[in-house]
Amino acid sequence: MSLLATQQDFEPANATQGASALYYQPVDGSGYQQFPFFQTRVTSLRGFAAPNNQKLAVWGCGWGYLVSLCVTAGYDAYGFDASAYAITKGKQQLPTVASRLFQRDALVSADVTASASDAGIHGGNPRFALLVTEDLLTCMSDAEVQTTLPLLRARCTSNLLHIVTALDPTVPTDPRINWKTDAAWKAIVSPPDQLYDSVLGAVV
Repeated sequence: MSLLATQQDFEPANATQGASALYYQPVDGSGYQQFPFFQTRVTSLRGFAAPNNQKLAVWGCGWGYLVSLCVTAGYDAYGFDASAYAITKGKQQLPTVASRLFQRDALVSADVTASASDAGIHGGNPRFALLVTEDLLTCMSDAEVQTTLPLLRARCTSNLLHIVTALDPTVPTDPRINWKTDAAWKAIVSPPDQLYDSVLGAVV
C-alpha cells in the first residue's frame, strides 16, 4: 500500500517513532485516545442511517474507537485498517471489540472482498448495509483513491460516507496528508457518496 505518509507513520517500530506517528500520538502529547470527536462522528452517522443492528464497515479504523462507539450505538460494526500496528493496538486497548478489528488493505480487491466474510456476511454477493471511510482517503494518493472507491462501493448496499480532514488555509499543512477542500473531495466522491468534514463535525 503506497501512502503519502511514510511506512513509519503507520507502523512505528518503537516508542520514539510512535511519538511522531500520524494520528497515533498527537503533537500535544495526549496520546491516541477516544477523543470527543469520535462521538460526534457517531451522532452524524445516526443522522445518515439510524442504527438497527446493520452490518457496518469502518475502513481506516485505526485503533477502533469509532467501531466501539458504533457498536454501543446499535450498529453491528467492524473495523478494517492496513496497519498491523493499529489493529494490534486496537485489540489491546479495546478488548470488547477485538474480534471486530481486522488488518485489511482497501487497495487490495481480495482484502475488501474478505472483509464481508470477516463480519459474518456470506452468500454470492456479500455486502455491508453501511460503509464509512475514516480519514482513509486523505492518506492515499489521488490514483489510490480512484482504485479503492469502486472496491468499497461493491461491498455495500448503500452509498458510502467518507470522513475526511479537509484543507484549512489557516492551518499549516502536513505533507503526509492528501489535502483538498471539501468542494474538491465532493467532486471526487459525490455523487453517489456523502462527505463528512472531520473539522466541522458534520456532513457537508
